[in-house]
Amino acid sequence: MSEPHDPKFLERVEEAMLSLPPKTREIFIAHRVHGLSYQQIADITGLSIRGVQRHMARAISRIDRILEREQLRWWERLFGR
Repeated sequence: MSEPHDPKFLERVEEAMLSLPPKTREIFIAHRVHGLSYQQIADITGLSIRGVQRHMARAISRIDRILEREQLRWWERLFGR
């Protein structure tokens, strides 16, 4: 994978984040950028903690697919190819 400071890699990360649905993107940024806990995000958004977890799982999966440019099945992602 590219270096985090590589401009092309950063463009791909931005593209991946912008492709997320608005609520999912908001939750992802709140947790990963602003450091809010799932409980804090749940309190702010009115979602359950499980709902926040689902949004985070979707965000990570989608960003991963875009950055890797392939769609791996969940077990391939978990156990490798």
